Amino acid sequence: DGPLNNGLPDDGPLNNGLPDDGPPDNRKSLDIQILAGIGIWLDIRILPAFHILPLIGPDRHRTGRQSCRNTVWSRAAETPPGTGWIRERGAMDKAIVKSNLLLLLAAFFWGTTFVAQRIGMDALGPLAFTGIRFSLGTLVLIPFLFRRRRRRGNLARRWSLAGMALAGLVLCLGINLQQFGLVYTTAANAAFITSLYVVIVPFLGLLLGHVPGPGGWLGALVAVVGLYFLSVPRGLSLAPGDGLVLLSAVVWAVHVIVIAWLSPRMDSYVLAAGQFSVCAVVSLAGALLFEPIPLAGVAAAAIPLLYGGLLSVGAGFTLQVVAQRRSPPTHVAVIMSLEAVFGAVGGWLVLREILSGRQILGCVLMLAGVLVTQLWQPRLRSPASEVPAGVDPYSSASAPV
Repeated sequence: DGPLNNGLPDDGPLNNGLPDDGPPDNRKSLDIQILAGIGIWLDIRILPAFHILPLIGPDRHRTGRQSCRNTVWSRAAETPPGTGWIRERGAMDKAIVKSNLLLLLAAFFWGTTFVAQRIGMDALGPLAFTGIRFSLGTLVLIPFLFRRRRRRGNLARRWSLAGMALAGLVLCLGINLQQFGLVYTTAANAAFITSLYVVIVPFLGLLLGHVPGPGGWLGALVAVVGLYFLSVPRGLSLAPGDGLVLLSAVVWAVHVIVIAWLSPRMDSYVLAAGQFSVCAVVSLAGALLFEPIPLAGVAAAAIPLLYGGLLSVGAGFTLQVVAQRRSPPTHVAVIMSLEAVFGAVGGWLVLREILSGRQILGCVLMLAGVLVTQLWQPRLRSPASEVPAGVDPYSSASAPV
């Protein structure tokens, strides 16, 4: 047993009936390399075609639909009468399709990262894996910070340091609860249970005076029934790993509310880099105190770390920020919900995780609950000064990475 398995036995009830494969074999290592290769290929082939960097401009409070309309209307004056509306609609549709594809790629990165998280912990402890992963993600955002600083000058304010620290601490708690939960549960269970933060957010909004609509109550009921079928195979006891991931979903919901308050008040890239760096420092400090960080373990987990840090944290966040300017909220809700599906498929392909019929029913119900909560929403009556145009602070706009 040694330090690399976090002090856990190699058998017993904590593996949820999964076969004990021992150390990571060549097949599992090959699978994660293939998965990383697919992600990098998609990054290289798709992002340049969509011209990501020009879209990262200073005017982040303008919605993508407004920006697209202004561009098209300026050209419509040069077109013959009767053809301007057609060109405008065509340009908007093309922009929305591109944005939806970028969101789908982000959901793929986030969902399959559950697989990388499980494989990485064969060689590293949860805190060490999280600290190194978010350090890599922070490095990805540094070029964007320099680019935006040249356009807008000093991006950070003194008071914003407290906001970044708060967001980073909440992020650190949520991701590490999820990481520890993955020691005891499957990637599929973790992916679907994490998606419940979407259902939890409207109920936390009660503390701020926002009463959930019918969709919120119905979605929560359906999701709870799905959680029962997924995580309570017998009796009324929740599996230990699933319980930790459920707690992380509650923390993710708190994180969404924190980000919803902070994002209109400071630059999104500064906020992201700040919270990622805080999460990395706190996690690494905890790892130095409670976990060994062997160099051999870091080398063995290199591919999962790179996948989780560069593609999930770095590229995934960038794709989300760019794409949500143009995608309608309903499109965002449906596409981001596919993160759980990608997590389950990745667990089946790479980790050979098999769900029973009862668990598949639970996954379907939980996904339905998330979609009902997102798609059946009352209009928020918040002051215009607090919520920027086109932003719904209780949607999946601040999905966990």
